[in-house]
Amino acid sequence: KIDKYIRSTDSKFKSIINYVGGIEMTVEKAIDIRTADLTAIIGAGEQTMTGDTMLKYIRTFENEPQKQAQIIADMIEQKLTVSNLTKADSYYKRIINLADSNISVVDFADMKRSFEALLYDSGNVAVTVN
Repeated sequence: KIDKYIRSTDSKFKSIINYVGGIEMTVEKAIDIRTADLTAIIGAGEQTMTGDTMLKYIRTFENEPQKQAQIIADMIEQKLTVSNLTKADSYYKRIINLADSNISVVDFADMKRSFEALLYDSGNVAVTVN
């Protein structure tokens, strides 16, 4: 059962990723896909992906929903840090304005308090996908 969700269009997803400063990713193998639906040319190695590149990267795994889910979980985990807690309110406002979601302000405040407790105890949070 899915209790909470965030859904966005492609352009809004890209705006969210750009707003949070991009996502650090390590691409195992260089990607060179050129089809009518997708052109993705992404070099191998560590890089900060913009919203456009991140969307293309996720799309390269279109037939692997578990891989896509893990990439999104990795993105969330990367931004859930003690240093980013000061930005949490602005992140929430921006994301909620750019996405369709059933996460209320109260839900967000509860999650933020929970994350603060976890982060200050451990220094970071691990997000997993089943």
